Amino acid sequence: MSCTNRQYRYETLLAIESPLDVELRLMDELAVKYLKTYQVWHHRRLLLMITRKPGPELWFVQASLKADAKNYHTWSYRQWLLVYFNDGDLWDGELDFVDMMLVQDVRNNSAWHHRFFVVFQAGMREGEEDRARVLRRELTYVLL
Repeated sequence: MSCTNRQYRYETLLAIESPLDVELRLMDELAVKYLKTYQVWHHRRLLLMITRKPGPELWFVQASLKADAKNYHTWSYRQWLLVYFNDGDLWDGELDFVDMMLVQDVRNNSAWHHRFFVVFQAGMREGEEDRARVLRRELTYVLL
């Protein structure tokens, strides 16, 4: 789906008031089939900005990462979801999710990058205000 086609499709869906949940199901199939095509992920972002239902997306991303655990577009989309919606419920399980991914493959640089993003780049979450403690925790985590 080229940029022009994707944009045209998106605008058409809005113009005819098509049910966007149907489009998201189609994107479920296309995203897994074309994991490395950023246009599919960008189209998904546009749909989520309207539907405003990010919860199921984390599960979808987790399933997508089973096909390619190091896919840049999939990880980038997950980070966008967390930051754009900035919902505590979305953030709650992120460190556990990253731990699970690193147990599966400790050499997964994408998972390590995501951990750094969650801990240091995305702002402070509740309970993370003591940055010295967080730094000690992270150093201990890396060394074990």
